[in-house]
Amino acid sequence: MENLALFIRMAREAQGISQKEIAEAINISQSAITQFEKLRATLSMDTLVKMAPLLNINPEFIGKGSGNPFKQTGKEKIIKMFIPENTLGEIDFSIIDLIAKSNAETAFILLTPPRWSDGRYKLERYGFSYALLIEDRDHNKFIFRRRDKHKYLLDIRDLSVRLDSLNKEGEKYFEIKAMELTGNLFKNIEEWSNINVKELNTLLKSVNRREHIDFLRRLIKKIWSHKSINDQKEAKKIREIITSMEYEDLDRLIELLVPEFAEIIKKHLHL
Repeated sequence: MENLALFIRMAREAQGISQKEIAEAINISQSAITQFEKLRATLSMDTLVKMAPLLNINPEFIGKGSGNPFKQTGKEKIIKMFIPENTLGEIDFSIIDLIAKSNAETAFILLTPPRWSDGRYKLERYGFSYALLIEDRDHNKFIFRRRDKHKYLLDIRDLSVRLDSLNKEGEKYFEIKAMELTGNLFKNIEEWSNINVKELNTLLKSVNRREHIDFLRRLIKKIWSHKSINDQKEAKKIREIITSMEYEDLDRLIELLVPEFAEIIKKHLHL
């Protein structure tokens, strides 16, 4: 891909990983990494592939220059990043934009401080999020925060506008919502340590999945057309989806389904 060295440098710095750590892990000199990141030298593909997992980067992305750019090292882990900033201290959205562009489906949850923290916590504007939780199509999970822990991140309107600009063709599915942090999780994100991944996964379960929305549309379409589900493959797939869904997802689907059924009934009764 173009600017691979700049991407690697940005990903490394955002995760707070030093050049020295990388150099020692893959047995090369720190100066070789410095020269590479400054675009003054190259590194072999073998070296770059060894470097990739240390930075939660997908080796295939380095080799092909396409596909999902990140790949977390374990399912029970999360990729923690300080969101990059330019020389003026303004947010650089390059990494978030790359995640959004590279995935057909991405969940974005803006995390706001607990209400009790508003008095002591010096957020520059009330209502803005403190951190951003992201899950991509391959279930890589990210959490972003400003490097200065006393700065806010952004609000849901700004994020929505930005993502809309990246999805003008409407080919991608972005789920965006805001949620309030619990006291303990807020403190852990504030201190950037011991972040409870299970608690973050619970937040992500509340997000509407594209596969569930598509399932709902298929089901409603069949009901609307007065056709029974005779296609055994389709029926089996629907049963498998329902069986595999968490209770929270089923509850959310029912909430979405009821208004659609109401509209169908109204049309049939000519109300």
